[in-house]
Amino acid sequence: MRPAASARAALLAAAVLAAAPAAARPPAATPPPARLAQVEDGVRRTRVLGRSPDAAAALTFDLLLERHLRYQLGGLDRLPAAATEDPVRPGVYFTITTAEVALFERPVLRLERGLLRGAMVTGCLPAGQDPAASRPVRCAPAVRPLAVRALREEAGRLRGRGLTAAPTVLLITDRDAAFAAVLHVAYAAALGTTGAPPELGLVVRTRRGPGLVPVHLVPPRPVRIAAGALPLLATVHVAAGGGLTLQAGGRGPRAAADLAALEALAAELKGREPDRTVVFVTADPRARMAEVVAAVGRLRPFFPHVVLGAAPPALARRGASD
Repeated sequence: MRPAASARAALLAAAVLAAAPAAARPPAATPPPARLAQVEDGVRRTRVLGRSPDAAAALTFDLLLERHLRYQLGGLDRLPAAATEDPVRPGVYFTITTAEVALFERPVLRLERGLLRGAMVTGCLPAGQDPAASRPVRCAPAVRPLAVRALREEAGRLRGRGLTAAPTVLLITDRDAAFAAVLHVAYAAALGTTGAPPELGLVVRTRRGPGLVPVHLVPPRPVRIAAGALPLLATVHVAAGGGLTLQAGGRGPRAAADLAALEALAAELKGREPDRTVVFVTADPRARMAEVVAAVGRLRPFFPHVVLGAAPPALARRGASD
C-alpha cells in the first residue's frame, strides 16, 4: 500500500471511531434471584455498582451479571461465544433475546418473530446535532428515552467516583437473537446522548466466563475522505445460516467456506496492509448473534476496531491527491 493511501485509510478509521457511538425467558415458575431487583435498585441509587446497601455482604457486579444471565437467558451457555481478554465492566445493560428487549430487569419491548417491526423501529438522529448534517439510522424509539435516563445516572455514578470515562452500554444477547434487533437497540442507546457517545460492548461467553467484545457503530453522517481511500475499506458480511464474505481493496467479495477460511482471508489482508485496524461487519437481519460474534472473534486479532454496519457514506475531498 502506498504511504499516502495508508494515511488516508488511517484518517477514515479515526473519523469512524471518533464518531461511532435466544431462547425466551425461562417459565414464570422460575423466579428471579432473591432481592435481585432490590439489589439493582440499590446499586443505582448509591451510584456504586457492585455493592448493595440492603445486602449483608458485598455483591460484585460479576455476581450480579451471573444471576441476571441465569434468570434472563437461562444461563451463561446462552451467550454467543468468542475469545476475548476484555473483562465485563459495570455499565448500563440491555438484554436482547428472541422474544424481548429488557433494560436491566425491566422488559421494554416484545419482539415479533425476533425482530422490531412497524412503529417499533424508525429513523433516529443524534441528539444535539444539526439534522441537516446527519442521516437517520434505524433505531428503537421506545428504548431511546430509557437509555438516556440510565446513561445519565451512570455518568453521575462515574463522576461521583472521580472517573472521566464515558459510560458503558453492555449488549447482552441470546445466541439466537437477530442481528437487526441488536443493532436497533445499540443505535437507540448510542444516539440519545450529547457529547461523547457511550462505549459499546457485546457480552460473550469465554472459557473463563463472561467477557466483553468492544464494538463501534457507523456514524450517522457522511465522512469526508479522499475518494482514493474508499477502496481500502474492509467489510465482512455474515449471512443468515453462517455464510461469510470479505470485501476489501477494491476487489469483489471473496467467500469464506467457514470461520477458519475467514481467518485466513483476514490474515492475508493484514499481511498486505499491516496498518489496517478497522473492519466493518454487516449481517442479514435474521443472522444469529452466535454467527456474527463468531466471525467478529476471528477478525479482532487482525483488526481490533470492529464497526457494526455498512461503511459510512463518504464525501470525497476535492483536490486530494492519490
